[in-house]
Amino acid sequence: MRRVELAQRFAAQAGGQLDARALAPTLLPGQLTPATATALAQAESGPTALALLLVSPEFQRR
Repeated sequence: MRRVELAQRFAAQAGGQLDARALAPTLLPGQLTPATATALAQAESGPTALALLLVSPEFQRR
């Protein structure tokens, strides 16, 4: 299974329980790039934003 597919499945199961936009600065303090923050803000849904956070370069470096 690919990393993106896994992130999408996890995000779909989490549903609206996790807000990636609020969670990102907590998980990645000082590491969140403007590009990733913009992508999260423009995500069409909460699960999509969470999937984007999980596959972001900043999160992958952790």
